[in-house]
Amino acid sequence: MRGVLCGVLVVGKVGCQESVVVRVYTDSDLAGVVSCFARSVREIGARYYARHQIAAWAPEPPDMETWAIRLRTGGVFVADIDGCIAGFARADDGGVVDLLYVHPDYERRGLGRELLHVACSWAVGRGAQKLTADVSIVARPLFEAMGFRVETEQVVERRGVAFRTFRMAREADPDQTLAQDESPPGLPV
Repeated sequence: MRGVLCGVLVVGKVGCQESVVVRVYTDSDLAGVVSCFARSVREIGARYYARHQIAAWAPEPPDMETWAIRLRTGGVFVADIDGCIAGFARADDGGVVDLLYVHPDYERRGLGRELLHVACSWAVGRGAQKLTADVSIVARPLFEAMGFRVETEQVVERRGVAFRTFRMAREADPDQTLAQDESPPGLPV
């Protein structure tokens, strides 16, 4: 179920009593977003990547200042379940989706798909003609299901450790946007 209620995108239920809303990130979400990222990488990512890669991808302790700066730009959206961050996504005005993570307790329930849809729609509403992402092995099937295609397989380096990723892209669909004059989810209408 998807609908807009008071400026908040209501996705539906993921469990017996769990209502999900996708809304705009606020600074007060920082700790929840970083925790979601760490759990996602360490638990979901660990199925696909080696221990040393996971340590480089999600170091302990996290650099909260760097995270705060990164999350203040672009369109950042969170999946909120009863006040807990269950996932998040970020896109920039140019159509680059550079963050998409779901908490392991909520994987495979449609949150990644919904977050990716909202982030892409936000970017297209700001003029992006093409959507791109550097995607992990973990996220590739989701991006493919959402119409992205692999442009190139690549090896990227993070903190001196090599990772196999995929540069993926798709053309923007102007019919599925959050228009520039429309309030993004979570903001007052």
